[in-house]
Amino acid sequence: MREILISQKIEHNKEYHALCPNCSSGSVSILLETSDFKFSEEKFAISKCSNCQLIFTQNPPLPSEAGYYYKSKNYISHSDSKVGFVNKLYHLVRSIMLNRKRKILEKLTNSRKILDIGSGTGYFLNELKQHQWNVTGVEISEEARIYCFSKFNIQTHDPSYLTSLKVDEKFDIITLWHVFEHIYDFKGLLENIFTLLKDDGKLIVAVPNSESYDANYYKEVWAGYDVPRHLWHFSISSLSQILSSKGFNIDQIKRMPFDGYYVSLLSEANLKNRFGFINGFKVGFISHIVSLFKKSKCSSLIYIISKTKNHV
Repeated sequence: MREILISQKIEHNKEYHALCPNCSSGSVSILLETSDFKFSEEKFAISKCSNCQLIFTQNPPLPSEAGYYYKSKNYISHSDSKVGFVNKLYHLVRSIMLNRKRKILEKLTNSRKILDIGSGTGYFLNELKQHQWNVTGVEISEEARIYCFSKFNIQTHDPSYLTSLKVDEKFDIITLWHVFEHIYDFKGLLENIFTLLKDDGKLIVAVPNSESYDANYYKEVWAGYDVPRHLWHFSISSLSQILSSKGFNIDQIKRMPFDGYYVSLLSEANLKNRFGFINGFKVGFISHIVSLFKKSKCSSLIYIISKTKNHV
């Protein structure tokens, strides 16, 4: 029934406009229509605000309903599944990226107190723990929290931890690895992070890039949209504007070089292309090469962020 209603709304309202959830502008238009290829097969519209440039998923499920869309066994960061070629590739790349992520952080601070928001099954926290970091994790999935504790003996928290009166400590580093695009109240989260982060601390945000080469190539079947789990589809300019409004400044932007391959393979799977791995690797390779010369075309980006001085 929900799919029918959404399809009717898109068809009936060719010039449908809503207020932008970020800047409240009415200058919003539908950019494309895509589907939840991973789980429900429901259709969703993706819109863009011409004022702040934010791209967002129209009519997402209510926060209380969102958990339903994470039940797929294909949702690797929660299920930790190694079944299938793409899942195995994910785990191989993850083992490489864990080391790279840690080294990025160790260049930013001599202190080692970190809060990882969206810690999943705990592999990143464990990588840091093995190198004498003081780790704290927040994860919405109870199943993932249980897995993290049973496998790594790391106790992580549900999201209420972020607003708990017990949280009176400050962190040197706060990270959100492919998490920020899932957060309903991203403004509220940034306000909490501003309070929890030391004045000289660093916020790390990694998100898919809606202006990447592979996003432009695959369009409505681009796996980076991943509706309705991904609510927001950031570009450098839109994320910069949002961070600035909450007292943050982007210091550096780094590429995630493997994401172009992985996302392209998933996009080919969305097309149900039997031999899609060939074209997926080709598109991923082109995306990788293009991003070497133009970072803004990389499939996913890592933003290294600091607090703005004298922000009220």
